[in-house]
Amino acid sequence: LHDALPIYIDSNLVQFSGMVVTDQKNEPLPIPYAHVGVENTRRGTYADRNGFFSLVVQKGDKLVFSAV
Repeated sequence: LHDALPIYIDSNLVQFSGMVVTDQKNEPLPIPYAHVGVENTRRGTYADRNGFFSLVVQKGDKLVFSAV
């Protein structure tokens, strides 16, 4: 995750936006169409072709990232 930006909607909800990238130290690369989900739920979204995503989550939710 790179340059994540939380925007607070109310006291419990947060719109979380960011970019899914590789863990390469020198030059992280975007991971297009990676899945970003909320742990133990069916809520989630997919990153776009540039690795960007946006998802509304509750405070305390844990995000899970996956890609093929």
